[in-house]
Amino acid sequence: MHGVCKTQRPKLGSAAARAILLAVHLGVVMAFFLTMPYGKFAHGIFRSAALLKYAIEKRQPDRIKRGSE
Repeated sequence: MHGVCKTQRPKLGSAAARAILLAVHLGVVMAFFLTMPYGKFAHGIFRSAALLKYAIEKRQPDRIKRGSE
C-alpha cells in the first residue's frame, strides 16, 4: 500500500477487514462515478467540451456564406 505509512500498516487489521474496507472503498468510488454526470462537478467537463467544440467550429471555413449575397 503506497498511501499508508509504515507505522500505520500493522494497525489495519486482518485480511478480512482489509477486504471489507476495499469493497466499501470501491463502492464509494463507483457511486461517485455513476452520479458524477448529474452533479455540479460535471459542469466543468461539459463547459470545457463546449468551449473546445466552439473553437474547432470557429476555425473551420463558413460553408453557408452568411452576409455575402
